[in-house]
Amino acid sequence: MQSAARQPEAWTVDHIETEDLSAAQREDAVSALATLINTWNELQHAA
Repeated sequence: MQSAARQPEAWTVDHIETEDLSAAQREDAVSALATLINTWNELQHAA
């Protein structure tokens, strides 16, 4: 698993949509949030 770079405080969809982020920061935040959701879902299915 890759180590994610420190993200701005944009961990909800609302924050990602409303924070003043550059396109690259927004893409990174969306990717990090998607990774977090996918990991959570995998853990829930494994339990």
